[in-house]
Amino acid sequence: MNRILIKVPQGSPFRRFCIQSGLLISVAISYYLSARLGLLFVSPVEKIAAFWPPSGLALSILLISDRRLWFKILITICASNLSANCLSGNSIEVSASFALVNSIEPFFIAYLIGLKKFNEKSLFTIKGMLSLLVITPVVMLATSFMGAAVTYIGFGAPYWQSYAQWFLSDTFGVYVITPMILSIINIHNQEQELFKAKISEAAGLTMLITGISLLAFIFEIKSQWIFRPYLLLPFYFILAMRHRLHIVAINLLISSSIAVWGTVNSMGSIGSTLPDLPSALLALQIFLGFKIFSVLLISAYSYENRLMAEGNRKAIVEREWLLKELHHRVKNNMSIISSILSIQAFKTDDMNTKSALTDSLNRIQSIAMVHEKLYKGDNYHEIDISGYLTSLIKNIQQSYTSAGSVKFDINIEHIMISIKKIVPCGLIVNEIITNSLKYAFSGINEPEIFISLNKSDDDMISLTVTDNGKGLPDQKTSPDSLKGSGLGFMLIEALAKQLKGNLVIDSGNGARVRIVFPADSAEKSQSAP
Repeated sequence: MNRILIKVPQGSPFRRFCIQSGLLISVAISYYLSARLGLLFVSPVEKIAAFWPPSGLALSILLISDRRLWFKILITICASNLSANCLSGNSIEVSASFALVNSIEPFFIAYLIGLKKFNEKSLFTIKGMLSLLVITPVVMLATSFMGAAVTYIGFGAPYWQSYAQWFLSDTFGVYVITPMILSIINIHNQEQELFKAKISEAAGLTMLITGISLLAFIFEIKSQWIFRPYLLLPFYFILAMRHRLHIVAINLLISSSIAVWGTVNSMGSIGSTLPDLPSALLALQIFLGFKIFSVLLISAYSYENRLMAEGNRKAIVEREWLLKELHHRVKNNMSIISSILSIQAFKTDDMNTKSALTDSLNRIQSIAMVHEKLYKGDNYHEIDISGYLTSLIKNIQQSYTSAGSVKFDINIEHIMISIKKIVPCGLIVNEIITNSLKYAFSGINEPEIFISLNKSDDDMISLTVTDNGKGLPDQKTSPDSLKGSGLGFMLIEALAKQLKGNLVIDSGNGARVRIVFPADSAEKSQSAP
């Protein structure tokens, strides 16, 4: 059910009696006033109001009340209806019959809506709105037989005209009043941030709709085709798509009241043009039915779409936050491992062990730097490889004292590369430069290392690392011969395969390692159907 506002009071019997009496008196007064308002729209032929707001008010009260209070509320509603009809000049028998039928209608609608698990947010969704818009006329189709019988027996009014009038007037009462009351009560459930339109826009549309309603249904204008009722629809659709339900419902109430009052008094584009009042009321109610039904559905559809879009936006933000936190934690964990290796390397006296630990430390730091850049950046999937490799090379320089005399010539294009490719790239550059610093420059006066990376027109990335050292042994210049080499060359070969790249090793005036691999965009285009 909807959010329970009218509850069974607790405490002493006297306290429960006082609270319950106050609630029921408030219900009686509000229903009586709305009934007196509805009686202003009574048709002189069928003796039935063309628009009956109390039906919507009674349903709203039941939907927000504890079911244990329903019987007392229905008795209160029935008594208020009886009083309003008697004071309007109807006989006690006719008034009692009207009151009984008007009390039965909201009970059955509320009960059937309750079976659909109608909750406090249901009215703002298409499913919930359809429940209200479909169940209401189904119940009214049955109860209108009793209402038409009362007018037929009590006033001699045409039965089927009375049936149609009763059905339409009570249905519109629910369509207009119930959404307005429930949306105002549950206004805290309509996320304000979903509706960016300003209050000034709502006020402007309300004045425009009210003005067109007055011109269409009240004033006598010779060129009335300009102010036909259907001109209201575009403004209502804009209102429904950009503003919250209670604003839409209030506008529906204002416009519908003006239309019914003008038509009952034979004014405006409908009341003054059709030959008799029953025909005018039927035409008006068909128009109002289409307008209210479509506007309420558009409002629910718009809210549901906004809610879905906002949910998707929040999910994306949450996902990005989780990715950022993940990269942060991975980076921290790798920093801990690096610290442990650094301490171990510092404490060991064996140079081979120290060298192996330093190599492992640099490999871990090359991966940790990827996660650090992902954590600090706004893109959690790609990294600019230029900035990454530049930072990586500086880190390697700081790890080896021999690197101070080596000149680094860096020519790397700014290319965004995914994490699955940038980690192998970083490890490859780390292995090649480390190998050069350790073995290439003994006896070389001006050692240099050249690093270049560029992207060709066919979406292939070329990574080249060259030094002017003493070169590689002949048996290490072919990728096929690397299986028996050290760990560094074996890693280079394995990582090149991971990149789906072509590895070329030359040893002329120094060593040259070149890897050509497809960019992310090339792989995406190849996998596309």
